[in-house]
Amino acid sequence: MRGEKPFILRRNESYIGVMIDDIVNKGTNEPYRLLSSRAEFRLLLRHDNADKRLRGYAHKYGTISDEVYNKFVEKEEKEASVIDYLNNTHLGDNAKLDEYLLSIGELEYKRGLSIADILKRPAVKFIDLINIFEDLQSYNLTDLEIMQIEVAVKYSGYIRNQENEALKLQKLESLIIPDDIDYLNMHGLALEARQKLDKIRPINLGQASRISGVNPSDITILSLNLNKRK
Repeated sequence: MRGEKPFILRRNESYIGVMIDDIVNKGTNEPYRLLSSRAEFRLLLRHDNADKRLRGYAHKYGTISDEVYNKFVEKEEKEASVIDYLNNTHLGDNAKLDEYLLSIGELEYKRGLSIADILKRPAVKFIDLINIFEDLQSYNLTDLEIMQIEVAVKYSGYIRNQENEALKLQKLESLIIPDDIDYLNMHGLALEARQKLDKIRPINLGQASRISGVNPSDITILSLNLNKRK
């Protein structure tokens, strides 16, 4: 044993994190089937962003070289630069864009909209906008980068909402539960919650909130007791 903290993938970081968390906290009486519907943050767990979610861990734990990781960082910086350009470039008159929108049955744009606003329209494709705006061509984007940028812009509002929810969960997971806590004699907890918490012994409040049979009211009682102990 090296005395290091355990490496735990969160529910918003990987499907295997969802699976392990479900099996530990909810249990199963039959073979576990990892369906996307089990993941409340499935919009964050896309196939196209696995590198964004996990490449940092791979570098931290030495499974990829500095060279590979540095290339990933450069790619991230380039994509961020493109998204910044899309959000902050506002449109004036553009005959090519007018012609393109007309060809795909989209309404004309209003002056002052950003390129990102146009890309958020369902029928608009990022590759087509690259062909219209010369500045975008200078980035020399790969097919993967084009796809990742398009998804990030089109679904930015939904992604931001899930990221905020994931942040709330992380705050709960930062509230560590002492090993010696006595659930069975904790006043205010429902009987089922006492039994489940005593059996599973969650390590933090976030994990406790995902145990089957533990209700939000039980989490409130548990949180109050933790505060009293502090």
